[in-house]
Order: sequence, then structure tokens, then C-alpha cells
Amino acid sequence: EAAGDAGEESAVRGDIQWSLETWPLELINYPVNNSRRLDVVFNPEPDRFARSHVASMRVLPANERSQFRWNSNPFALDGGNGRADYDPAAWLLPYWMGRYFSLFDDRREYDA
Repeated sequence: EAAGDAGEESAVRGDIQWSLETWPLELINYPVNNSRRLDVVFNPEPDRFARSHVASMRVLPANERSQFRWNSNPFALDGGNGRADYDPAAWLLPYWMGRYFSLFDDRREYDA
């Protein structure tokens, strides 16, 4: 394994852990309007519906966006209506896969 591969693997592990840690505990699809935020850098490319400025250049934390399934765009800025309550399967599957493949540092101390 090359040294660059180890660094890339560590970054991917960190991204997976970050995504799971920022996943909201309340799984109600509340409305979010991130397109008004000043700290968001818009993707200038139009989406598949020829709309521009509807996606971010970087993925926002899971608890700041309206995405509770992996079949939607995590770069989308706005969405949700408060009328849907989701089950935690989209969180549980990657969590247990990460545990199975030892992606998480079990020695890490968490704040109580």
C-alpha cells in the first residue's frame, strides 16, 4: 500500500464518520432554505433540469440539509416540507458496515 493511499483512506474514513456524526436525531423532513446562506458557494453548473444556483460546491452537514435517503442529491440546498418522518435505515446501514469493516476508531472518547 502506497503512502498516498493511506492518507486517502484516512480522509474517506473521516468523511464517513463526519457524515454519520452530523446526521440528525430527529428524522422529520423539516423545510430548509440554505440557498439564502452567505457561507454557501453555489455550483454554477445547471442541474439536470437546467436550474442553476440550486446546489452547493461542498456537501453541508447532514443536520443542515434535507436529505434522509441516499437516493437524493446531498449537494441540494433547499427542500423538505415537514410532512415526512423517516426511518433510520439510511444511517444504520453505513454505521454497521463501518463497524464491520473497522472504519471507526473505537478508542475515541466521546463527550457525554
